[in-house]
Amino acid sequence: MKSKRVVLITLVLAMVLVLLSITLLSCNSQKNDLQASSSEVSISEETDELSVETFSIATYQWEIERFPWEESVGEINDKERAIKIAKALWLLKYNKDIDINKIKVAYDEQEDCWHVYNTTPPNVLGGVDHAILRKNGEVVAVWAED
Repeated sequence: MKSKRVVLITLVLAMVLVLLSITLLSCNSQKNDLQASSSEVSISEETDELSVETFSIATYQWEIERFPWEESVGEINDKERAIKIAKALWLLKYNKDIDINKIKVAYDEQEDCWHVYNTTPPNVLGGVDHAILRKNGEVVAVWAED
């Protein structure tokens, strides 16, 4: 009877270890997918016509505190790269591939931050996806409105 308990406990512990290993591998794979996706997303010539608005990061402090994303994705020097990174983040987090024609970009010159977000037509289900990215590559926050 005692040996059956030992075998059962050993099996349960082994299953827990296997599940933990799978979870860790999955998290690592998602991080690698983000790095690969950010370089694979193609941005067409349509972004040449896309204007860059201005914004203040202070406006989004609540969102930054609640939806942080602590990762660095490399230098982001232009709107095209900001869009690529945001699209990769949205694809990874929400499994959404946002149409380039529905994306807007704003820049905070004081804080060197990009705010990339999409637009949705009125009376359509689903909210606006947001990503705030520092020029140095730090992903500040990623969230979606309901």
